[in-house]
Amino acid sequence: MSPKETLAQLISEIFGGIINDCLTFTKIRLHHNPVYKSLETGGGNFLMTLGLLSTLGFMAKIYAHLSNPSSFFDSNKHDEVKKLKFEIIKRPGINKKLLDYLKIPPMGSVNEEDAFVNLVNRVQSDNIVYLGLDVRSSRKIWKIYRNKLAHLTIPLSPVGVYDKDMSHLTWGVVEHEISKLGSFLAKDDLILCNPDKLIQDAKTIGTWLCSYIDSRNEETATNTLKWLKSELA
Repeated sequence: MSPKETLAQLISEIFGGIINDCLTFTKIRLHHNPVYKSLETGGGNFLMTLGLLSTLGFMAKIYAHLSNPSSFFDSNKHDEVKKLKFEIIKRPGINKKLLDYLKIPPMGSVNEEDAFVNLVNRVQSDNIVYLGLDVRSSRKIWKIYRNKLAHLTIPLSPVGVYDKDMSHLTWGVVEHEISKLGSFLAKDDLILCNPDKLIQDAKTIGTWLCSYIDSRNEETATNTLKWLKSELA
């Protein structure tokens, strides 16, 4: 396979795994509701939201590497930051303990929040999906959902999922019902996440990203594939 094909297949396998895991929660809760009720367990709210936002974060970094590779921390930036840090160390009266907070970013890293915001902006401006987020609310989503779930296990804003018996309906009808609402509902300072719908949007974004690879030249795709493999190693 060509680098473009290999990259697209690898991306599909990674985001597809999370999508299928999250669908387990949705299908049991809605399409097999009596079974779900008998289990007396949670609905997957937090795990789905964390998994899906992490997947979108992964796809955001792929998109960033394909569209703006200079945004990543490379050897040139490393040398500049290292030089700057050394100059700070030489300053008289500097509190050396503060230098522990001046961490040099890992090679190949990128600002994940910026990457997420840029991806959301792109897929909405191209009418790929409508998440109902502007730049401000996109940053807020990353902070109150993804970061809080990843580091504190609980978000700062509600997560809502469907909880009704749809076992008498075909799965296609269930999916259509889910699609009627947005992945995020922003009102004033409150943002509500609907991970059942976010599954559909994340899948659409992943499919779009794989097709976006074709619009890039072979060198860009090869460099992105090389970066991704180094990240997964």
